[in-house]
Amino acid sequence: MADPTLQQAPSPTPQYYHYNRGLLAAFAAVWAISLILMFTDSVIRSSAQSSAHGSSLGVTGSIGAVLLLCVIVPVLALDWRGFTTLHGVIKWGQMTSWHKLVVGYFFISFSMLLLPVYFIQAYRRIRQDAALDRAQQQHRVAELEASLGIMPATEGACRNCHKPMQVGADFCAYCGTTAVEKPKVCPLCATVALPDARFCPKCRTPLGPATN
Repeated sequence: MADPTLQQAPSPTPQYYHYNRGLLAAFAAVWAISLILMFTDSVIRSSAQSSAHGSSLGVTGSIGAVLLLCVIVPVLALDWRGFTTLHGVIKWGQMTSWHKLVVGYFFISFSMLLLPVYFIQAYRRIRQDAALDRAQQQHRVAELEASLGIMPATEGACRNCHKPMQVGADFCAYCGTTAVEKPKVCPLCATVALPDARFCPKCRTPLGPATN
């Protein structure tokens, strides 16, 4: 009998290309330039106004089309999985054959306009990867310091258990007491009182016990 834990194993996370900011910005800039050239092409504009079909591109339109290919082809070569799914937005595996046909038709027809969506998703992944790299680097540094026996610096003592307080700590590592006492606020007149005050210094309202 098959192990049920093996049948419920999650599918591996899709691997996308890891862009750097410069390359992604260059692709986005070339895409924007190609779009401007194609939409400002005089032949395309005159064809649209006269409702003519099958007209060839003008000079600027041809340059724009070439620039667009210079973006789409490298993107597909580097990250075809990320582009065709828009970094997980399009769930091809969950679609029926009919849905795949319809979505695929619109994807191919409007791929030029879907590129900015892909660029935004890729930029978000760059930021996520950078945050993950920083966290992993901090973890490696902490493990290295621990392996070398470097102890955290201490300063002063806990006001509750009187054991050393670690520099930068918000709580005592031994009893959990807050490193800094917080003043009390009178519930009646909103006067700020000392942390260990029992009564409000202004209206004599009883104050609760100090919170750690």
